[in-house]
Formats: sequence, C-alpha cells, structure tokens
Amino acid sequence: MKKIILTIIGVTTLSCSKKQEIAQESSVTETTVLPYDTTAIDSFAPGANPGNVIINRVAVDSSALAKNDEQKTATKIKKEEADKKAKIDDETKKKEDERKKAEEGEKKKKADQQKRELGPPVQNTEPAQ
Repeated sequence: MKKIILTIIGVTTLSCSKKQEIAQESSVTETTVLPYDTTAIDSFAPGANPGNVIINRVAVDSSALAKNDEQKTATKIKKEEADKKAKIDDETKKKEDERKKAEEGEKKKKADQQKRELGPPVQNTEPAQ
C-alpha cells in the first residue's frame, strides 16, 4: 500500500513540475492587404459624393421597397381570397351532396310507403298449363 501511495505522489510531482517555456521568435513578418481603400476622401475632392445624391438614392430605394411591399400584400390578399373562395366552394359542394342524399332517402321512404299501401303482391293461384 505504501508503494502505491509513493508512486502516486511521485507521478503527481513529476506531472505538476514547471515546464520550461520555449521562446518563440516572430521572424516572419506578414503583410496584410486590405480589400478596400483606406485613404480618406475629402468632401470637396472630385471623387466625393454630395449629400443630396445619397439622400436621393435612399429615397428611390425606399419607394422601390414600398412598391415591392404593396405587390406582396396584393398577392397575399389575392391568395387569401382564393382560399376563401375554395372553402366556400367546398362547403357548397358538401351541402349539395347532403341535400341529394336526403332527397334520395325521402324517395326511398316514399317508395317503401307506396309498397306497403298496395299490400303484398297478388299471387296467381291458377295452375300453370
């Protein structure tokens, strides 16, 4: 038992000892090229956009978005109306089927009632020749 305890203590002391850090030298210099231009453009320079052009562009974009939203809502309304019409058509078909079944049932009842009123069919009592 003492040997096991001593080995556990020995393993823990060896595994917990300080390791020497390896100094890494950054001898490789990397240059990064940015995918965009970082030079500032003066607002009075020839390449600068005046503020009203940007505002007009935003206004055109917003009007296009409004038209797109109107089209989406119009198609959504049309679809809802088509769904409602289909539901109504289905309901009317079901009602017609139920009405037809009820009429057929009434016809059968009338036919049975007429048969009962006439009584059993008269049998021919004459011998066959």
